[in-house]
This record gives sequence, C-alpha cells and structure tokens, in this order.
Amino acid sequence: MTIRVAELTDIEQLQLLYQKQLKTQQVYQPYYFKADLPAVDFLEETIKSDQAEFIVVEHEGQLIGMAALFIEETLPYECYVSHRYLNFADLYVEEGFRNKGLGKELIENVKKWGKEKKVDYIELLVLRENSKAQALYLKESFETVHSVMRYKL
Repeated sequence: MTIRVAELTDIEQLQLLYQKQLKTQQVYQPYYFKADLPAVDFLEETIKSDQAEFIVVEHEGQLIGMAALFIEETLPYECYVSHRYLNFADLYVEEGFRNKGLGKELIENVKKWGKEKKVDYIELLVLRENSKAQALYLKESFETVHSVMRYKL
C-alpha cells in the first residue's frame, strides 16, 4: 500500500471514494448530508491548489482511503487571535481495509503536510454519532475544543 498526494489521474476514483464517505455521513445524519458525487471541478481545484490537498491510500492500483485538507485562516474579528490552520475536512478508508492502521497512517501524513505548510494547528469536525472516528482522533492527540449545537426550525 502506498500513501501519497492525489493526482489529476485519480479524479474518477477519488470521486467515487468521496461519495462513499458522504454516504456514511448520510447514514449518521440524513437531515444534513446527501451522497452526491463531488464535483469534478472541486476535486481538480483541490489537487492543483498549493493551499489544499487530498492524501490518498493506493492498493493494487485502487484508491482505498483518503483525507481532504484545506488551509484556512481564522475570521478577521478583533476577538480572535489570528491563525493559519489546516481544516482536516474528511477522512475515509474503505470498509474492507479498516482496523489495519490506515487511518492512523493517514493522520500521520496529515500532520506532516500541516507542518510542511507551517500551519498553527489542525482542526476537524467529527459527527457526534461517529464514535469510532472520535476515538481515533483522541488517540492521535486531538482534543475537543468546542461543540456545535443546532436547533431545527
């Protein structure tokens, strides 16, 4: 297995892998997520950007895992300390390859990429229902900083 940055030739496989990840989110929270194919333009722009990246896991010519990364800045309000941070937006490993340490390896690569890009910290959102992901992130030294609460109208 190889962990590497995504290339433009990966777009078709990346699109299908991303859709599987969205299907998982839809199972947890169908009111907020739908399992559409991500737009090819979005994938291309991310791959070409020096402020974003997809890190993928390849096994025998097939993509079996991915992480989506986007460099962002804190809101420009006086009450916030200004930071440049890495939005670790998505992590997905195909079901048949889970519990083999690939999530941990992807996270190690995310941390390495963030250090190379000289960001101040890595931030991610994890669904309340996804206890396995929460456990993995805590094991990898992520900490809960705040919670998002919603009220449906």
